[in-house]
Amino acid sequence: MLLDTTAPLALAAVEAVHAGDVPALQDLLTAHPGLATARLGDTRMPAGSCTSPRTGPATTRAARTPSPPWSRRERT
Repeated sequence: MLLDTTAPLALAAVEAVHAGDVPALQDLLTAHPGLATARLGDTRMPAGSCTSPRTGPATTRAARTPSPPWSRRERT
């Protein structure tokens, strides 16, 4: 589930977490079980346009590009 950061459910969950309000968070999770694995983000982004640092195209390119020999440190 992807929730827009301005959605009332997302705002309520974030507020409960920041306030440490466990009963309110439990109520939200009981009413919306998918909230436990939900991600907050911009739901208006086109599919496939991920900007996550772990899955973005720059990381994939960097993983295939080896470091130059002079940038590697020797282990002691």
